[in-house]
Amino acid sequence: MPDDEEEPLSPQEPTEEDDDEEEYDLRFPSEYHGKKEQSAQVVEEVKGHDGKVQRIYDSGRKQVVFTNGVRREVFPDGYSIVYFNNQDIK
Repeated sequence: MPDDEEEPLSPQEPTEEDDDEEEYDLRFPSEYHGKKEQSAQVVEEVKGHDGKVQRIYDSGRKQVVFTNGVRREVFPDGYSIVYFNNQDIK
């Protein structure tokens, strides 16, 4: 092949970078995702002018319910869960 001609391109082989995609195991610790706290009592409830409702429970857990139905719970140790309308949990 003369020097001024390029080699035809071959199909690209997977690179190491392609293999770097991480897989995550979803973990739902039972102390947060298990049965709901049956004995938890609401200590304070604040309704915002925008329709957002914030609740603080005697266990220290805080819950915010947004007007679009999304719910966020924050536990005393900082662990937080967001429940979306499409059943996703983050």
